[in-house]
Amino acid sequence: MADLVHQASIGGEGFQEEVQAGQAAAADAELLNYHQDDRMEDIMADFPAAGGALGEAGKLQPLPVMTQIDSEASRHDDRELELLKEKHASLQSKAITLREAWTRLTMISGGADPYELLNKMYNSIDSMPDGQDKNNSVSMMNTIMPTFRAARKNPDLRKFLADLYPAQDKYYEVKDEKLALNKKISMLTKLYNEQEKETLLANLLSEQAKREEDIKRKGQQRAATKEAKAASKEAEAAAKKQKTGPGPN
Repeated sequence: MADLVHQASIGGEGFQEEVQAGQAAAADAELLNYHQDDRMEDIMADFPAAGGALGEAGKLQPLPVMTQIDSEASRHDDRELELLKEKHASLQSKAITLREAWTRLTMISGGADPYELLNKMYNSIDSMPDGQDKNNSVSMMNTIMPTFRAARKNPDLRKFLADLYPAQDKYYEVKDEKLALNKKISMLTKLYNEQEKETLLANLLSEQAKREEDIKRKGQQRAATKEAKAASKEAEAAAKKQKTGPGPN
């Protein structure tokens, strides 16, 4: 499995207020889940008492251990055993079913094991040199433990956390790029709108100039036509007058 624990220091500076708020919320969730659970022996086995919800200050809480699957797998119900014996009487049937079971178990066992992740981080923090960085990491790890404990028996909480942290990781992963892209989009949109407005205005002014020139040309043509008609009438009148000669005195 790929090493998903990148560094031991999980508690940065300036996180104490967040830790206190998270501790209170985690403790409330743990208490609620504790009272609703119908298998207290499992919880006590997997999560031994650690001196309060967050354990002793400066010390890591005992690490949760995965005991339920291994212990329950070895508990064979006689009735279930007899049913399997009847269903798979031959060695061949047993072999085929075993192979299918191992195939399925291998497929669903892929990916990160939460207990292994906790164990790696626990050991990494535990081996850190004493100092503020270790104290911060211990506090953060002890804040995570009650939430992990509550989520163990609460599928809705597990689903919420499974959605929350990848979303948070993705948010910060693309935050700067999204900011840069949004800024770029905003500036380009502003420039586009300005250029579009200038282009539309230039086209409008050009169309207006063409229209005005067309109106002027048509007006001039009409005036020239009228002048030509008037000149023609004057010429006809002068010609007619010349033919008839001067009138009597």
